[in-house]
Amino acid sequence: MKIEIVSTDETLISLFKRTFNNADVKNVNSLNSISTTNSTTNVLILTDEFLSHTDFVDYNFKKHNYVFYVMRNEIMDVLESTIKAMCVGNEMYYISARLTNEQVVSEIKKVLTPTEKQKKHVYSFFSSVSNVGSTSTSFSTAFSVSENTSAKVGLLILNAWDSGADYINYTGKYLDEVKDSMFNSHYDDDGHFQDLFQEVKKDSLYIMLGNRNTKLERLYTKEEIEKVIQRAEDIFDVVIIDAGCHYDNANIIQALYSSDYHFLVLNQQEKLKRKWEEIYSNILSPLGFKREQFLLVLNRFHNNPSMPSVKDLKQSYQMNVLTFIEESTNGYLAEFNKQSLYQFEDLKYRESVNVIGRTIANSAGFEFVDSSKKKKLFSF
Repeated sequence: MKIEIVSTDETLISLFKRTFNNADVKNVNSLNSISTTNSTTNVLILTDEFLSHTDFVDYNFKKHNYVFYVMRNEIMDVLESTIKAMCVGNEMYYISARLTNEQVVSEIKKVLTPTEKQKKHVYSFFSSVSNVGSTSTSFSTAFSVSENTSAKVGLLILNAWDSGADYINYTGKYLDEVKDSMFNSHYDDDGHFQDLFQEVKKDSLYIMLGNRNTKLERLYTKEEIEKVIQRAEDIFDVVIIDAGCHYDNANIIQALYSSDYHFLVLNQQEKLKRKWEEIYSNILSPLGFKREQFLLVLNRFHNNPSMPSVKDLKQSYQMNVLTFIEESTNGYLAEFNKQSLYQFEDLKYRESVNVIGRTIANSAGFEFVDSSKKKKLFSF
């Protein structure tokens, strides 16, 4: 296999050469012009620095087995959808600018040398608008998994617009406090990195809250967020992420990209569907996400004939509904006492959340034993 890269990104080129210069790849050449590409090259990697999508029609890419178009410049969401469509039409693979260099190489490697996907045991919660309950649901799910399995659970609040401080009396480090030092080798030590989290229960549940600094809402880099998630993967059996609902920052995209399961938290409001369709069409679909990759969690659900039913929402969103959670009467108390809703003796609520917890446990290879059922069995 012969690979040619047309790019000015020396870091990306160097990473390609380290990754692909092996027995299966004869050579990896870097070029500074598309006109110098060789017709015998199996794999051609182009960046938008040298070729605009408007000029696709001027070139014949069919002489290569694989052509990857790698975006380096951030663009409007609508334009991204258009460029991806043009890539598909020209039998090219589209690689979004939202990915880190390592992720770009990883995506290309998956196409060239496909292997069985390794489970990451990372699970993200997100929504299409704010105040729907992705944070409260991620907190409750973290408690569900930690209470009912032997897994060591790490909860990351990666919402750039909300620290998630409503459900815990917090003493750990916040995301904004570690932003500038995340690449310090100090955090390569598992113990030092784990110390950033608040230990809720030893070897069971650890929590790191999100951003409190409004100046940083859009200033987290892809690499910083990826580093936080990767280090969490290293030390926890299960990583649960609250990614929020704001798609104008790297936090949510990296969280979704790094996750095995994606739990879309919604309620029965009609405006959520309109907003979701905009986000899916303009952002998530161009990134390669499919509807079947998302599981719906219907929060604050009302069994009211005048409101959409579970079946209605399943058909409307064209996604599977994993569970519905009826509105809890303990919502105010949870925020006032800084507790997770899962910590209240509301069996119906806990059972609904346990559907998510059981799904995660099974995916991560842990037995889920419902502690509330055991308590009920031995109560008199």
